[in-house]
Amino acid sequence: MKPPKDVKLRPHHIARVAHFYNLSDTVDAVLSRNPNYSDETAKRIAAFMQTLFDNPDTPITVVGEPDDICKLCDNYDGKGCTISTEESISKSDEHDMFDYRIDKKRYLVREVRDMRSMSFGMHI
Repeated sequence: MKPPKDVKLRPHHIARVAHFYNLSDTVDAVLSRNPNYSDETAKRIAAFMQTLFDNPDTPITVVGEPDDICKLCDNYDGKGCTISTEESISKSDEHDMFDYRIDKKRYLVREVRDMRSMSFGMHI
């Protein structure tokens, strides 16, 4: 996968990137986190994350809307998630913004990797 120039991620996806960083099997980790993902969705997300891990200077912009990981999912219909409400997704974003101390700004992948150690708990 080609390194992305600028990545847009919701806070709950930034938390997942931080948590999955350096795991030996990202596909299994993605599937265990969300059993609603198909194997193909999990592989696409894992490949995307691996591309981020391999390119630690990639910029990430925090967004409050469907992001680059959402668009890899079979449950994304072009406007939003078909299996979760925007309200529940926003609550997850708010929780992870607090738990991982995520601000609405730009980060580099290597900065996201280090967020793991700042977390108050692993609520993923």
